[in-house]
Amino acid sequence: MGYVHFDFTEIERQMRAMRDDAFVQAMSSATNDLQRQGFEAQNRFFESMLSAQIEMLRMVAEGRSPKFVGRVIGAHVGNIMINAISASTDPRALGDAMYDAMGKAIRSLAGEVEGFHSTMIEVSGEAGGRA
Repeated sequence: MGYVHFDFTEIERQMRAMRDDAFVQAMSSATNDLQRQGFEAQNRFFESMLSAQIEMLRMVAEGRSPKFVGRVIGAHVGNIMINAISASTDPRALGDAMYDAMGKAIRSLAGEVEGFHSTMIEVSGEAGGRA
């Protein structure tokens, strides 16, 4: 089984720099308090999102199959969704908004989606060796 070596320190550095730049740009272009509050709220989740992405890359580096990685990440995201819905004062509204945001995030893989901003970092590793 082959493995892929990722420079996790460099990936973290690049993602933090990209977040810092995007946050400054988003805050300066926000036209109202609600937009600014949204950007600030998303920023609060950056560390947990970064941690999950690094762990996903670790699984890839270990040689785990795409199906395995997809199931682990899917379960992780699903757990967050279920817990958020169960803690909400309006589960239906929260679920509908989350479903809409997830759909936009997935559609953004094919190109720009109106009303949605996503960032993607190109991550490449060096293949070789054995796991």
